[in-house]
Amino acid sequence: MPAGFSMSFQVYRCETKPIAELLDVIAKDELTANLEKLKPGFFKIETHTGVILSSFAYPQKQEIEILKHGVISKLEVPVLLQARIVFLPGFIVISGNNQAGRMALQTLNPFMNINGSFFRPTQEKLFELVEQAMVIKSMKFDNVPGAEVEQLTFSGEIEDCFNQGDLPLRESEINNFTGVFNSLHGIKGIKFTRSGKTTIMKSKREPISIELLTWTIEKLTA
Repeated sequence: MPAGFSMSFQVYRCETKPIAELLDVIAKDELTANLEKLKPGFFKIETHTGVILSSFAYPQKQEIEILKHGVISKLEVPVLLQARIVFLPGFIVISGNNQAGRMALQTLNPFMNINGSFFRPTQEKLFELVEQAMVIKSMKFDNVPGAEVEQLTFSGEIEDCFNQGDLPLRESEINNFTGVFNSLHGIKGIKFTRSGKTTIMKSKREPISIELLTWTIEKLTA
């Protein structure tokens, strides 16, 4: 999985297809990227047990202004937008450029049933996830009844976050929170948001395993 200090992604529900059938779809010539012709499509396709990893290229031309000999002129230059796509049983996970991710879904739509927009957790699910965290690194609340500000942010032990005087935080809305979780794959920092974007924190050289990604998605969507 990608290098860096975190991986942010959105999860889409889709029909469950055999991996061989999915592979046949995204490997079609009409769905393969051709950068020379600025044709969007899939490339760098890898398979693991029950999982497909792929990148999606969305090449475009972008107009820029250049100054030459005192004259400003416009020049078209190629720009490559990319998204990383993970196909899991019943789910598609997209990270990277949002525009490229949307184009990937549009490209897939004629070939498989993708259930609308990306998954957004309910407030009940967010509170459930909060209770499962070992420590809360940061938790932001919206619409706190009786509060004089629109947003409040706390960190620390779960009990401390909710024990804030007379503030009815359990009647408020969680905007997002970052918790430390004791996953089946080690101690991990994970950020969940009501908007649906999830982020797994990691060290720069540490890869994010398919098992950890699957564990996180199961926690989010169960």
